[in-house]
Amino acid sequence: MSDYTGKQISRAGDALIKENIAEADPKAFEEAMGILSYWRAKHEEPLSQAVKLLTESAQKVDPKAVVAKRLKRTASIVSKLRRFSGMKLKNMQDIGGCRAILSNEKRVRKLVRELKRKANFRVRDYITEPKEDGYRSIHLIGDFSAGRGNVMPIELQVRTDAQHSWATAVEIIDLFTGQAIKSNQGSDEWRQFFRSASEQFSLIEGISLYNQIDPNLLAQKIYLRFRDEANPERQELITKNAANLHNLNTKLGILDRFGAYAGSLKVADAHASKQAVSGYMLLEIDIPKKKLSVNLMTGGFSAAANAYLEAEKRAAISDGLVVALISTDSVGGIKEAYPNYFADSTLFLKYVSASIAAYRSYDPALSRVFKWIWG
Repeated sequence: MSDYTGKQISRAGDALIKENIAEADPKAFEEAMGILSYWRAKHEEPLSQAVKLLTESAQKVDPKAVVAKRLKRTASIVSKLRRFSGMKLKNMQDIGGCRAILSNEKRVRKLVRELKRKANFRVRDYITEPKEDGYRSIHLIGDFSAGRGNVMPIELQVRTDAQHSWATAVEIIDLFTGQAIKSNQGSDEWRQFFRSASEQFSLIEGISLYNQIDPNLLAQKIYLRFRDEANPERQELITKNAANLHNLNTKLGILDRFGAYAGSLKVADAHASKQAVSGYMLLEIDIPKKKLSVNLMTGGFSAAANAYLEAEKRAAISDGLVVALISTDSVGGIKEAYPNYFADSTLFLKYVSASIAAYRSYDPALSRVFKWIWG
């Protein structure tokens, strides 16, 4: 694998954002994809160091933490370069990324403090100040050794179970509908649904054992929040968000759609996702055929990266084909770390369903402040 200059790497990114380059200029596309694959592979070693630091720190804070790593998909890289016109491929800071998923926000904050004591990070707190679409997480970008005295930026994401369920639900909808809600595109109603869900999760996440109790009991606890929340502004938001979720679900059949996606996706070689083998898996999702292929890669990272490159070339000229290279070293399980690729929205549906159930059973006469919601 030849070395490339920063200018060549940037030019490869510039080439890949051109419309239909794979068909219009196959030679330029082939060259640009090769350079991108090279540059992405250069992040593997610093990413491994970041994962080691994150895993050791997360397990001290939360023994049940899930930790996963990924190298950014070409489709995601191209989409980001198009959204941020001044960005260059060689300067992108999240090509290598890893995440820790913890049980609650208190542990998220504790882990962030622990990480900041061990290394210098640039921190973006999207929990205190969520993104416009409702995305919540804390991002830490740090520089890790890439050898020969070089360093590369790696992004660490730290989030709660609820925040992770929300983020993966958005990705599932983007995969199956092509709406690109994650990029602030898509229908207004879908975006409103996810904004309401995000805010609702944040408001009720403090409920004791929020992510462990059964949906019926959770619905009862949310109901009590409607009724007894001491802060009028919080009570208003909780009730209003529940109304939004109920009304949009009734109109769009959202919960049924999530269930249909999960039920329709046929997983080939599903046993592979359960193997405790250190390495990589190449996932190929054929959206029109509703089929997920899981291929365990042997022969080390270089072989896996080459297989990934060839799969991404096919995806570039095939409608509805999504490919991803994931690590089998995930702490907590492959499906738990990457539920979006399995169309698994179980946790997200649990939280949303409980909120809707609470809203349906709530007697508005109990609320003297918010009768306007029901007219």
